[in-house]
Amino acid sequence: MGQYYHHRARPRTKSWVKKIMLRIKKSHKTSLWDADALTFLANNPNIRMNRIITPHSGEAAKLLNLPISEVEKDRLQAAKLLAKYYGGVVVLKGSGTIIANHSGEVAIADVGNVGLATGGMGDILSGIIGSFLGQQFSIYKAAILGCIVHGVAADILSSSGTRGMVASDLLPIIFKLVNCNRSS
Repeated sequence: MGQYYHHRARPRTKSWVKKIMLRIKKSHKTSLWDADALTFLANNPNIRMNRIITPHSGEAAKLLNLPISEVEKDRLQAAKLLAKYYGGVVVLKGSGTIIANHSGEVAIADVGNVGLATGGMGDILSGIIGSFLGQQFSIYKAAILGCIVHGVAADILSSSGTRGMVASDLLPIIFKLVNCNRSS
C-alpha cells in the first residue's frame, strides 16, 4: 500500500450539503460520519480526534485515493492509514470489521455474516455506536461495542438463514443483547 496520501481534486458537492458539512466540521462535538459524509470528507480532508468514520472498502478507497483492490489487499493497513490521515476512530466495515484509532490501537470484530451486506445495515451499526456514545463510552469503545452487538445480532438471526435479511430484522435481537435479556 502506498506510503503517501495524495488528495486529488474531486467533483463539487452541492452547495447546501457543503454548508451543512462545513458547520458540522467546525463543531467540537463528538460525531460519527458515514455514507455521504465520507464523500464530503474525501473532498474536504481534515483530521479530527473526536470523530468516528465508518467506511466500507469503496468509501475507504475514495478516502485514501487508492483503488478498492489495494484496500482489500491489506484491510488492516488501510484502516490504520485512515486513522492516521483522518484522526479519531475508523470502522472499516466488511468481513472481519476492523476498528482502528489514531493512537494505533486495532480491534477486529470477528462476528457477523453475509446478511449484513444489505441496505440499511450500516445505518443500524451507526445507531448502535451512537447509542454507546450517548452512554459516555469513549469513541473507541463505542465503536468496538457497536460492531460486536451488530455482528452478534446478525449471527443470531442467521440461524434462520441469511437470505432476505433486512436491517430492521436485527432490532429485536439488538434490544435483547444490550439489555442482557436473551430469553424470548
